[in-house]
Parts: sequence; C-alpha cells; structure tokens
Amino acid sequence: MNKTINESLVLIKNARERINDLKDIRSQVYKKERFYMADAMEKVIEPQFDVAEVDSKVVTLQRFILDLEQKVKVSNSTTKIEFEGDLAELFSSIKSINK
Repeated sequence: MNKTINESLVLIKNARERINDLKDIRSQVYKKERFYMADAMEKVIEPQFDVAEVDSKVVTLQRFILDLEQKVKVSNSTTKIEFEGDLAELFSSIKSINK
C-alpha cells in the first residue's frame, strides 16, 4: 500500500483512536450484567467480547503504528525540500542602535 506522509500521519492518528476505543472495551464494557429476581437476586455476567481477541487487535494496531512511524521518519530524514531565503541573513544578530 502506498500512502503519502500526510495520509500516513492520519492513519496513525486513527489507529491510536481505535486502540483507545478497544482498551475501553477491554477494561469496562466487555461484559453485560443482568439481574434476575427469584427467591434471591441473581446476577448473571455474560461476556460480550473475547478479551484475548481484543488484546490481539490492540497489539496488531500498535505494530502497525510502529511500522508506519518508522517509515515516515525514514522518509522525512531523506526527503529534501527547497525554500527561499538566506539562512545567514535570517539568523544573523540584530545591530544595536547604541554605539
């Protein structure tokens, strides 16, 4: 898959958001609780997601981010850009008005 650096940065952001969503699912909403009224109140917990599968998805997304970030950094380190301006002039000292 070929993507621009900008597209890759957006993918990284989306993958991070998905990881946060999955972590929320894993830690909070992975179960559904129901209460039955009988002679005594009975609490039934039904798993909604396989925690191992959620963890696997999180790890897969983390590896994707790591790989993509490394490729973006390699590309940034080798990509040259052209710009206007004299660096010596831009970063030169300011002349004092008091002599």
